[in-house]
Amino acid sequence: PFIVSVQKHTLTIIAMDGKETKPQVVSFVLLHPGQRLDAIVNLNQAEDLYWVHATAFHHHGKMKGMMGLKGTAILKYQ
Repeated sequence: PFIVSVQKHTLTIIAMDGKETKPQVVSFVLLHPGQRLDAIVNLNQAEDLYWVHATAFHHHGKMKGMMGLKGTAILKYQ
C-alpha cells in the first residue's frame, strides 16, 4: 500500500472503487494495490508550488525493497 498526501492540503474522498461515498475530509489516503479512489484536492492555500507525496507503507514492519519507496510530484496552481 501507499500513503498519498498533498503538502498543506486536505483531500475530500467522494468515491471508492467506483461507488460514491459520504464525502470525508482527510489529510492523506492509504491506497492498496488495485484500489481506486476519487478525491478532490481542496485548493485553499496561497498560490504556490506544493509537494504531492506517495510513500510505500507496510504495517508489519520493514518489507525488503518496499519501505522507503517514494514518489513525488509538484502541484502548482495560480
